[in-house]
Amino acid sequence: MRCYGICVRRTATSVIGALSLMLIALGCSGARPDNPMVEMRERLHGEPEYSVILTDMKDDSGLFSTQYSHRYQVIIGEDLDTRGWTPVPEDVYRRYENFLGMTILSKTEDGEVTETPFPPGYQHVGNPKYGRWETNRSGESFWSFYGKYAMMSSLFNLGMGGRTVYRGDWDGYRRNSGQGRPYYGQNREYGTNGSFTKKTKPDFYKRKMAKQTRTNESFRNKVDRRAGRSKTGYRSRAGGYGK
Repeated sequence: MRCYGICVRRTATSVIGALSLMLIALGCSGARPDNPMVEMRERLHGEPEYSVILTDMKDDSGLFSTQYSHRYQVIIGEDLDTRGWTPVPEDVYRRYENFLGMTILSKTEDGEVTETPFPPGYQHVGNPKYGRWETNRSGESFWSFYGKYAMMSSLFNLGMGGRTVYRGDWDGYRRNSGQGRPYYGQNREYGTNGSFTKKTKPDFYKRKMAKQTRTNESFRNKVDRRAGRSKTGYRSRAGGYGK
């Protein structure tokens, strides 16, 4: 990597440290949580490239209390930081609830910043700086990162061991991006309901199923209690009528 890249990595490390402190402060604050994306966009303004990935979500809403939380990965160059749970307001949680595992804030090397969600790493695909298009035995064109950017491929879970990016995937991403629409993959592999996401985010779905089970049980208990009161009231009225 060129000296410029090394300098960027040093700057990235300090910026990631500042972001970490900011997210910790948000988590410890007793005030109503704000949208972390606003703070991150401001903090990352001077970086040539970055990605913010929504790695997990948690809905702890209940009868007496409500809390919504996100977890993020911030990637600047080849520097990665994964943070703990960050409280977010309900409207922010609802805004991103379909985008689990996706990049929700990014900046490309040409300075374009977007909050339109897409699969992680796609902003680097097609850039001859990072790799090239190759053809497999079936004649399909797919993206291959250069060896020196293998770490980047691993960070974004692309290529070998992850999800291969074919030319059709990338064309769909560019088409949707140009129209300001989220891109979930050719077969909707990404996002909260995506097949690839369900394989890589099992904890999220376990929590979701457990909460649904609790909700169903609570509903059944309420129905049973109401049914019990109705039967008791009916017997009482019936007995009184017979006297």
